[in-house]
Amino acid sequence: MNKIYTFLSSKTPKIAVLIDPEKWTNFVQFNIWVDQIILSAPDLFLVGGSTATREQTYACIKFLKQKVNLPIVLFPGGAVQVDAHADAILFMSMISGRNPQFLIEEQVRAARTVHTSGIETIPTSYLLLDGGSTATREQTHACIKFLKQKVNLPIVLFPGGAVQVD
Repeated sequence: MNKIYTFLSSKTPKIAVLIDPEKWTNFVQFNIWVDQIILSAPDLFLVGGSTATREQTYACIKFLKQKVNLPIVLFPGGAVQVDAHADAILFMSMISGRNPQFLIEEQVRAARTVHTSGIETIPTSYLLLDGGSTATREQTHACIKFLKQKVNLPIVLFPGGAVQVD
């Protein structure tokens, strides 16, 4: 059941391509872009964005499933982006955020759907580091960026969580 997690946990480096579904509304251009990306031999695709809708997420996953034979893992910005057609989901704890909606509420909203869908869950802590510019997640999720120089402290303090639904 933990096929993707096992694949990601192996000692060999992986290349993941993150796709924000809300940024690809023209599927002709998206098709050309995916063809170019495939040439670089990625190991998996991450799908999700800060503001993507359920429909945009589904359309992106459906397109990728028809085009590539690679794992598709959700990197959701919220519960509306949970889609059972993906191979797995990074079930995230937004630990650099201060907005309760993204600390726990979105996870609670998504938990039943994730559980009943049978999609593989990968517990993930999400930490926003200061890269010198304003990130979309910083604006939409009320995140506090950690300074690059102080990265050791948050990494040891915040373990990821797992979905448990009985």
